[in-house]
Amino acid sequence: MDCFANSNNVAGNASWQSLQFDSLSRTVNRGRSLGLGFAKQPEIAMPRLDTPAHNHGGGCLCGAVRYHVTGPLREVVYCHCSQCRRQSGLYFAATAAAKTDLHLDQSDSLRWYAASDYALRGFCGTCGSVLFWKAHDGAHIAILAGSLDDPSTLTAGFHICTEGRPTFYALCDGLPQYPHDAPGLAIA
Repeated sequence: MDCFANSNNVAGNASWQSLQFDSLSRTVNRGRSLGLGFAKQPEIAMPRLDTPAHNHGGGCLCGAVRYHVTGPLREVVYCHCSQCRRQSGLYFAATAAAKTDLHLDQSDSLRWYAASDYALRGFCGTCGSVLFWKAHDGAHIAILAGSLDDPSTLTAGFHICTEGRPTFYALCDGLPQYPHDAPGLAIA
């Protein structure tokens, strides 16, 4: 699956930059099923935090879960693993913050699901919005970028688990792609 018929669309082109977020539903590699094991992985340093440390608010679709983050947010990581696909309908686009910087303002409807022995996935029990992913022993929590009230301050980072993505879409945004996890980023 080709991203563009015209090969003049390259990563440095201004029109390419404007398409980065619109073209995330495409990928250049052919996906295969992952047979990932979910062994506990050691805490790894979180990739670069891009946003300034200020109050980032967010929540679910119905408003039953509300949160705010007082620290910086990581660049957005796009995960194409089978668990993220099954939970979200396609793939995760998540930033992250230190667990100590995430504050739950309304959380009566927040539910946690253990999809593996390594991590929990947080969602609203009322409307079903997917909100969080956290490793049991990790110092950081992934926050779905779309759950932020203003995700416009985020920057795109890279794709992980591209080997497991379905073949009906291509990645043409010029971001780095990793077949499994990325250096310095634990997954499961």
